[in-house]
Amino acid sequence: MTRFSINRRRLLLTGAAAVAAPALGSLAFARNLDCDVAIVGAGLSGLNAARHLEEEGLRVLVLEAQNHVGGRVLSFDDMDGIQEAGGQSIGIGYARMVAAADDLGLSRYNPGTSNPVLRRRGTTMFYQGQSFASAEEWGKSELNPFEGDDRNQFPWQRMRALVGQLNPVKNAEDWLDSTYHPYDISLNATLKKAGLTDAQIQLIANVNPTYGDGGDSISAMMHFYAAAWIRRQFAFIDPGTTPTFQITGGNQMIPKGMASNLKAPVRHGFKLGSVDQTGGTVSLTSTNGQKVRAKAVILTLPLKALSKVDFADDMPRERMVSIRAVPYSRVYQGFFAIEKPFWEDDGLPLTYWTDTPVGRLFVSAGEDDGPAYVKSWSTGLAAKQLDGMNDDMALAMLQREIHRIRPSTKGKIRPVKTWSWQQNEFAGGTYAAWAPGQVTGIVPTIGKPVGNMFFAGEHTAQLDRGMEGAMESGERAAFEVLEKLEG
Repeated sequence: MTRFSINRRRLLLTGAAAVAAPALGSLAFARNLDCDVAIVGAGLSGLNAARHLEEEGLRVLVLEAQNHVGGRVLSFDDMDGIQEAGGQSIGIGYARMVAAADDLGLSRYNPGTSNPVLRRRGTTMFYQGQSFASAEEWGKSELNPFEGDDRNQFPWQRMRALVGQLNPVKNAEDWLDSTYHPYDISLNATLKKAGLTDAQIQLIANVNPTYGDGGDSISAMMHFYAAAWIRRQFAFIDPGTTPTFQITGGNQMIPKGMASNLKAPVRHGFKLGSVDQTGGTVSLTSTNGQKVRAKAVILTLPLKALSKVDFADDMPRERMVSIRAVPYSRVYQGFFAIEKPFWEDDGLPLTYWTDTPVGRLFVSAGEDDGPAYVKSWSTGLAAKQLDGMNDDMALAMLQREIHRIRPSTKGKIRPVKTWSWQQNEFAGGTYAAWAPGQVTGIVPTIGKPVGNMFFAGEHTAQLDRGMEGAMESGERAAFEVLEKLEG
């Protein structure tokens, strides 16, 4: 192991601050280059990589296509309260995210905790036109395809329990071990092998899928790893404390703060068009003709965006095939302002799980910490259906469905806006949704360097997920660059 190689378990347990490298100020390169290292993408991964590289004395330039930083961490600050479009909450076990927030002096809070309405627990299930306000009610329904005690669990509870029972992954950091290769098959096939009927699988795996478009399109290993990772996160939680939090002013305050602390400002409006490696340098050209030359580049673009970049002959064919093959999970959100307290009329829980295009329904807090919005959360093929509509059509359809699901909302909610990550050309979806065979065939190599091109982003993370995975990947890519340039 070289001195810049990161011990996986040490990185996992101690986080970014524990990994140190010697100062490399002496490695600053010829001034005929625009920078030593160019980083494409000002999301968490790119900004974290930039921070590490600047600390080692390198000249770094972060290039961003959009007019804001944060990538898929996006806070709507033009609404009542701060509404998060991506990066919904931060886990207390997210070592790098917590450290970044603390370093930036940002405060934490949990929206809605002071309001008795939002402190209510419980979920209503709406399925095939019927409502079930408790698991006991669902257990008595003729629509319930399960037997025995399993009938007294809602579909999402039954899914979670089954993943726990079937999960071979004991330690999340070992999920890529060859021991688990036989489990890299579809979720539906895994459940079928466990003895579930087609009706049971359809209900728990294909309605409101957590990952991908449904149980046939997602590897069971994604569920197994995620469950093991969440289990590890809970080990960081002290009794009586909340497992997640948000940042006052919006979670996007973290990438904003990281960007403002860089020595060189982020260059916005740079949409990458092509990359060329010649003579030991990397040339980047934007789609409008801007050019940047560097000794190395870290590409943090999501795979959907990366697949549109022209690499000429610099990217191995098999890597491009992998980049284009990975699907992304879909999420379509609809926001409806609450104008009257509809829950007082029916007494039902605020949260809903449905088999309709609406998907799930949540109520989020506003500036006064009271109920401000009903938010619909559609995934999988339901999100794909909504993506085929314009905003007005989608909001109208969602509102009709919400009224049908919960009649007490009629005349009491107002459509405000929608958000779809898969419609964003720089995202293409929420996060990589590894298909059957891809955990063993693509995950181990998707982040490997190619010459002086290095890769980061949540899709390259191998120890953590989501925002923490993005931070991990930027850290890892930075140290790969340092090792390469020192050599």
